[in-house]
Amino acid sequence: MSVIRKSRNKPRSKNKRQSTAKTVNRKNCITILTLLILFFGGIPGFLKLREIYMSRPIFTFRLVDLAYAEGVPVRGGIPCALPSAMLLLVGTASNDGGRPLTPERFDLELGVRGKWISFNRNLIEKDDVYQSPDQNVEMNDPWDKDLQKFAGTLKPGESTRGLLRFLSDKINLDELTSALATRGTAKLRLTCVNASGKRYAHVMSPIPSADYIRRGDSIVYPHHGIKVSPKKAGPTGTNIGGTLGVCPSNH
Repeated sequence: MSVIRKSRNKPRSKNKRQSTAKTVNRKNCITILTLLILFFGGIPGFLKLREIYMSRPIFTFRLVDLAYAEGVPVRGGIPCALPSAMLLLVGTASNDGGRPLTPERFDLELGVRGKWISFNRNLIEKDDVYQSPDQNVEMNDPWDKDLQKFAGTLKPGESTRGLLRFLSDKINLDELTSALATRGTAKLRLTCVNASGKRYAHVMSPIPSADYIRRGDSIVYPHHGIKVSPKKAGPTGTNIGGTLGVCPSNH
């Protein structure tokens, strides 16, 4: 199935209201932080707040690549459900806090125009196939890099590389593609749930990928074992997209 990217222009009045709301929220945060610093006593208070903040796990995820497609859940080599929108996250999970973090699972939500859409966890299996009519997708043992299977503990400052796959029947592929291809439209909230049930969320903003893909460049992530390259070119010699669209992100 082809991935078609569409840009949608929002009314200026709506953008202005959103900008005003963000400004108000930012001012409120600054005001609250200032009061807390004064309450705890100036610079010593600031250092105390920082100490409190750092005396816990802080989960972060550096998203280096994001594949989106139509995925079909398979059990025992047989499709067991209808096709769903799929997100495959490639990146590095880290603990930037001052206490160990023991991940029990990872949950994902996609934020589109103020609404959060839940995605279901989907383990990467050994017989899974990733293919596109327009791109060569090469993965080295992706099932062995599934972070849902991570059974260790991230000490302060430690990180681990890997993949995470999620499916959702609450959004179709066209809607997902449109959201990811329009700057400022979508956010990803990845939550690490530790062994005691505490949740640590990290929010990321994917950036539009249409121009990046149309160049027809090969994309290689040696540490994550992934390579994506053009399979064929359009009339102008550029990649025309495919089932697996590559979406680099900022974070």
